[in-house]
Amino acid sequence: MNASSKLNRHVAILGPIALVFATCVTPSLGGVPRSENNKPRVASTKWCRPPTTAREFQEFVARCEREKLEYRLSLKQLAREVEAAQRQGEVSKALRYLKGFNWFIGFVIVDRGRDDGDVLLIGMYDPSRSPMDVDCLATAFKVLTEPGQVPACSLEQDRNPSYQRAVVMGVPWTSTWAEIMISADYRMKELAQGAIQDRNLKSFVSRKIMSMKRGRARGLAAGEENRWWFTRPADDQKPRSVILARGEGGDGAHSADILLMTRNPVALLTEKQIHGEYGTGVTAVEARQFASEFTRSMDQVGKRHRSIGDLLALYRLLDVMAHLKGVGRVNLPGEDFWLKGYQTDSKGPPKKVPTLERSVFISSTYSFNGVTTHTLSVAGGVRMPVGVDSTSIPTELVQDLKQRVLEDKPKSCEWAMDPAPGYPPESMTKRSNNSYPEHHGDLRGPVAVSSIYPSEAAMR
Repeated sequence: MNASSKLNRHVAILGPIALVFATCVTPSLGGVPRSENNKPRVASTKWCRPPTTAREFQEFVARCEREKLEYRLSLKQLAREVEAAQRQGEVSKALRYLKGFNWFIGFVIVDRGRDDGDVLLIGMYDPSRSPMDVDCLATAFKVLTEPGQVPACSLEQDRNPSYQRAVVMGVPWTSTWAEIMISADYRMKELAQGAIQDRNLKSFVSRKIMSMKRGRARGLAAGEENRWWFTRPADDQKPRSVILARGEGGDGAHSADILLMTRNPVALLTEKQIHGEYGTGVTAVEARQFASEFTRSMDQVGKRHRSIGDLLALYRLLDVMAHLKGVGRVNLPGEDFWLKGYQTDSKGPPKKVPTLERSVFISSTYSFNGVTTHTLSVAGGVRMPVGVDSTSIPTELVQDLKQRVLEDKPKSCEWAMDPAPGYPPESMTKRSNNSYPEHHGDLRGPVAVSSIYPSEAAMR
């Protein structure tokens, strides 16, 4: 068979496949997929990274204009549409998942001080994260309108030692926000305890076993409990936003009309239980090492473990909204609806999750039967402090930037936006309620440490 015959044969075989593929691909402009009706798509981190400086934001706006990408979400119009949809009894996927946005980077204030004013959230679609439910935005409104509220969660001891009890504070139990906090907290503890493997992150359990194998088993207690928790790092005082346009006249001159978030600092902290109590500040070396490595690679861990990435997106959303209220100094559009009229369909997180306690058996000459048993327990949670120091925010004013951002905005702020291509994935459109989605089997089994250092797989 000559080369031409082979080629024709391959084309004949691949023809139907190629035809199917061709029907699935929409026209593109500048490398960005377009919808069949040629409506704007949401700007995606797959095509360009989120801007962090004034210059990058100008380039970002220019590209969105050139390639007809949408990066603005009207809070006023979103509230109107969700309210109307709930009245009719059905909220579309486009509305439920914020029209494709799941990573917010700032805000623009429209017509400050007027009754028909609005706020545009600046955002993007990040394909490495889950769809962001509109329920999360409603929860952010509730947190910011109740002074002193701090979203938080923890996993506490239950009467049944095979389980831990979920505790949620600062947000409604029946909220997607609560689901995400518990889910991310549990996944972090799975990683710490070696129940879930990540080749780029060494677990606390493996670190502990290595320490024991190096001869630190003498005088080892029967067990220990460490807690880890997500939070904003209190010692990080660097600005995490920049003001690109000031308000006009009166109090507006001391506020921001355009603000860009530049950082999203989140840390994992740890503490060791001493005599059954926390608060001494004592930390286990291995727990501290795990927390430090986790913090350094937080963004990458979030991309590999979706629930943690979703938690980081909530930290960012809350920070954007806190800046909007504290630095933008405007009433939040649609506030009455989000606080009084919005109806959630979240059932909340599971009330109990399987315990992640691990038992380590060590061959030892320091015990009468040659074996030392060491139990590793875990506690902790999530804490999401709210606040911003407006005096520490740098300013990089850009002339005519606001006019450019708003120049194609209809008077009613009613532009149409489609969700991003293939968004949201069907597998992510409904969260599991009564079972924990990321739990992988029984994790209470013992870990035997022989004279040969075991692999992570051998610790199950």
